[in-house]
Amino acid sequence: MKLRPRYFYLLLCSVLFVACGTKKMLQAPAHTQTSQIAKEKNKELSIALPQNESVDANVTYTLHRNGKKDKQVKGTLQILRGKGILIRVAPFLGITVAEMYIQPSGITVIDHLNSRYLQTDFQELSNRLYTRLNYQSVEALFLNALFLSDKYPVENGDKKRFGIKQEGNTTVLTDNSHQQAISKFYIENHQLQKTELSVKTTAHKLLWNYAQFSIEGYPQQIRIDLSEKTPMGGLSINLRKAGFNRLKHIDFVTPDNSYDRVSMTDVLKMISSL
Repeated sequence: MKLRPRYFYLLLCSVLFVACGTKKMLQAPAHTQTSQIAKEKNKELSIALPQNESVDANVTYTLHRNGKKDKQVKGTLQILRGKGILIRVAPFLGITVAEMYIQPSGITVIDHLNSRYLQTDFQELSNRLYTRLNYQSVEALFLNALFLSDKYPVENGDKKRFGIKQEGNTTVLTDNSHQQAISKFYIENHQLQKTELSVKTTAHKLLWNYAQFSIEGYPQQIRIDLSEKTPMGGLSINLRKAGFNRLKHIDFVTPDNSYDRVSMTDVLKMISSL
């Protein structure tokens, strides 16, 4: 039973990583795009703009740990643009044993097996990490969408803010305007195949790889990897029976007094022990 909360601590670690470094520099670097090649690359950006307003699916989560056997568990995933992201682990007959709800105001992680939960807002996370955190970039990662350090969703008029280069058949868009982080988006076959986030002053990287796109343009496989010089572990999200643009709201109940509330300090200790 001890294993299952680890999925959520890894996801929370991913959320903390992607959200950090979203302070804008006083002046973002300008990118000159005057060649015909650059104009052709810009076409990729309009194609890659997000389309789905909501996603709901049955999911298999796989935890990848260095030197250890992968662990799988079933659950669900719900995403409603601008409202929230609900992740549930339900390995036994659809009974939810743990869940994470990410919304613009903050994050709630519930461990039903041990009757405990974490509830925090982005301001607390910002204070602990000495930076400003951002829900929008987290949502963009889950929705397979582009984002800028201070803007989401991205519009066609924002093309000039990305650095653009070609690597074989892959177009790489770079947002270097973060004070602490760099975001890279790899587009191939008119789809966002990978998002890479790195911290400028460290070797930390977060990779989101997307594969097996549905006819709605959404990936059926998502692989999240954390690394610091060498891989630290990862999480795969494999969607089953996915639905699109049909969610109207997300049903989530905040824990009552029968649950013990744990602190952010406790959770960070748990993450460090993964």
